[in-house]
Amino acid sequence: MTTDLATPKVAIDRIHIVEEFNARKSFDREELKQMARTIEDTGIVQPVKVKERDDGDFDLVAGERRFRAAKIAGRKEIEITLSTGNPVTESLIENIQRSNLNPIETAIGLKAYAEEHNLETNKKIAAKVGKRPEWVGAHLNLLDLPKAVQRYIAAGHVPMDAASLLRPIAEVSPRIAALICEAGKREDLSGRRFIERFGEIFEALPRIEGLKNVPTMIGVPAFHLSEVIADFNPAENKEHQELMQQALDAFYSYQLYNPTDAEVILAEPEIDAARAAGVLLEHHEEDYTRAFILDRDFAVDLIGRAIERSTTEREEKAKQREEEQEKLKEQRKAGRRQANEERKTNGEPSPQAQAKADAEYAVRCNDAVGRSLLERRSGGKDKKHALARAKLVAHLFVDQNPDLAGRGLRFTVEKLREVERKALKKGGYKEKITYATDEECTAYLRKRIDGARNETEVMEVVTEAIVAAELADNKAEPASRRPQWIGSYEKGKDTERILKAELKEARPRKPRRVKQKAAK
Repeated sequence: MTTDLATPKVAIDRIHIVEEFNARKSFDREELKQMARTIEDTGIVQPVKVKERDDGDFDLVAGERRFRAAKIAGRKEIEITLSTGNPVTESLIENIQRSNLNPIETAIGLKAYAEEHNLETNKKIAAKVGKRPEWVGAHLNLLDLPKAVQRYIAAGHVPMDAASLLRPIAEVSPRIAALICEAGKREDLSGRRFIERFGEIFEALPRIEGLKNVPTMIGVPAFHLSEVIADFNPAENKEHQELMQQALDAFYSYQLYNPTDAEVILAEPEIDAARAAGVLLEHHEEDYTRAFILDRDFAVDLIGRAIERSTTEREEKAKQREEEQEKLKEQRKAGRRQANEERKTNGEPSPQAQAKADAEYAVRCNDAVGRSLLERRSGGKDKKHALARAKLVAHLFVDQNPDLAGRGLRFTVEKLREVERKALKKGGYKEKITYATDEECTAYLRKRIDGARNETEVMEVVTEAIVAAELADNKAEPASRRPQWIGSYEKGKDTERILKAELKEARPRKPRRVKQKAAK
């Protein structure tokens, strides 16, 4: 080696890569080729840093990318600078400051650096490398994740911010944590999108095609027997049939869509048991929790527990209802006893005796009403109340036929319609007729009934409404607004028979219909 040069060179074969000296663990082949072409054109811009060995060769401290690119470029010698400090520290600091490392490489370097210098807190490490303690902690925590998950973070497929989501899952099932990363990679959900859709990936994981070696994942709290029991066939397997019937009985309110494959509903006792056994995998979001049981045998055991619990709860509720009904029955009996005691004290008859007395009184009262009606059939008394009777009957008839007035009077009584005339530019005018509502027509009819001076006039008012309803042409209004009335007796047949003569006199000669010409 020539040491008096400003930038000394050594044979590239004399430089050795030492694993613990270099923080970077992965290299992009294409980037190295591109750097090699640059070296061929312009040479090494910045020397690599080395540490001299006892045998006269050198260990590479920093600049591994430049060193590898120089070898690809076919360089026989490479420019160097000698390291005077700790090689691990120098390599780590250089790469961190240059942001040359992925998160996992940084974490490995930070851990090695802390161990070598006995730095026990993130704060002390951060002071040495020029970063915040939170930054150091976030990187060191990545090393708690399974190696398979770390590889996805190192490759940039999964953001390091997802570590907090993956860690609780990895503690229960490292394999599932890695599969979530693989599913995110397949969907190209890098960066923030991976975090935003993490819950969706987790929930859909058992159904994603193409994933290899997916562990047992039974969704809870609800699942069907066929999801847990292998070759579930209640039609041919007696044990399966008995279990299905037990589940149908225990969870009958949930068996709506597939009564041949009963659904089991786990409650908190079963969920807590799975959690305590370490076979429950959970992911919590703000308003929703997704969970899976990872052990099929344990899930079978939970089916029995759930059926037993649900059956016991139903029996207890049924017993409670019976007790409440019995209690209510006793309260009613006690109330009746107390009422009987009070009646006896006050000298009042029993309910049975009172009911018998009321019935006997009703018979005598009805007989008296009958005699009174016979006595009132004399001509003088009939005339005294004739008008009031006629108005009553008329109002009762209107009550039974609420559409009567609207069917006829609205079209035949001028007071019950408004005509708006609008002049046209070409001369003449356009008419718009607005008819009274059914309620307004009925109010008009009732007012006329109340204003009648004798029973004959009452009959005339009602009969006019009936005749108008029979004869009026309701096509004056659109079909959607036409009132319907079919007469008070057998769809109007008796009305036509009884009032045949009057209808004939009142029916006007219809005007000649003008045929509309078809539009050209």
